[in-house]
Amino acid sequence: MKQKKNYTCGPSTIRFIINEYKLEGNLTNWDIPSEFELEEYLDCTPQKGTTIKEMTDFWNDNGFQCQFKENQKLDDLLSHKEKGDKIILLVSLDVPHYVVYAHNDNQR
Repeated sequence: MKQKKNYTCGPSTIRFIINEYKLEGNLTNWDIPSEFELEEYLDCTPQKGTTIKEMTDFWNDNGFQCQFKENQKLDDLLSHKEKGDKIILLVSLDVPHYVVYAHNDNQR
């Protein structure tokens, strides 16, 4: 799944995780929400994209447990993956961008 607009990485990562891991939570009536539905639900705009609060609120409001953590190290990410946690990273090279952390193939 590719994001359709340059500011919808938040909705796109949510869609990917719901689809890839077949998550339902309280979303059973949504099936897999479209990027447009998530863009509206999250109040995602070209000016601000999607805030961390909007991302965590989406998961928590829809029957999942979500928390925000800053400055995580690779060992922290690996520990979360080993527990089965799904991880969305907010990285910033020139602009903030959400990506799904899938795995690292044991390369550090």
